[in-house]
Amino acid sequence: MFGQCKGKLRAILGATGFALPQIVDSTWRLDYQLATSSTGRQRVPVYLVKLSTVEKDGTPSQIEFTCTLHQLQDFLGKTKDACKQLERILKPSGGRR
Repeated sequence: MFGQCKGKLRAILGATGFALPQIVDSTWRLDYQLATSSTGRQRVPVYLVKLSTVEKDGTPSQIEFTCTLHQLQDFLGKTKDACKQLERILKPSGGRR
């Protein structure tokens, strides 16, 4: 029964579900924060990151954020972990069903 309705079911779920934007490009820049009003003078490296994305309907958008080196390393580690998880999920099951 599922096989007969599979195409319709996927179309309905695709139209009703949510979809996160797809990252299509990224840029970054390293700046130094020389002083803050609360801490006074200090040299702190700050990364400015811009992710170019495309929404499900094809609309381009951008996500911009700043982070420290530690936060950037954490972000990259989590991104790599997510990619590995997706590869494992999408990998052919080798005959299992």
